[in-house]
Amino acid sequence: MTFTKLFGKMDSMGVYGFMPVWFLFFFVSFGVMIMDDSVGVSRDFCAVSQIICCFNLCAMGYAVTNNMALSKANLLTGPLDMFVTWTAFAYYGGTAVFSSTPIGIFNNIQVPIMALMTIPTLIGLISVAKDPAGYQRYLAGESGSTEGV
Repeated sequence: MTFTKLFGKMDSMGVYGFMPVWFLFFFVSFGVMIMDDSVGVSRDFCAVSQIICCFNLCAMGYAVTNNMALSKANLLTGPLDMFVTWTAFAYYGGTAVFSSTPIGIFNNIQVPIMALMTIPTLIGLISVAKDPAGYQRYLAGESGSTEGV
């Protein structure tokens, strides 16, 4: 697998392509938590997962202000977001975070999305760890950055 296949779509969309997605997640979760006054594990999990998700917004700001590929900045925050969210999911009892409240329903949406993001995040992280020079060649736009996983 090449780094272009792993990161090319993210880097071609760039910050402005991903910003609406992350802002949408933020504002929807913010609105749901403002409107739903329920308490308990669903709310606690949602708060933890969305607070840690804000680091991805910081990564976008870092990428913009440092003129770097989004994949590079995302390697700093994506795994953090993923591992903290999965740890919180386990801590709060797994499926106990799902409920019929608006927050519980939002959790029913965000957890499967996180599951879909887990595989490429892990593959990307392992690939860069395995071949950091190849990833640097990919970032530089050179051919030959094809090792990956």
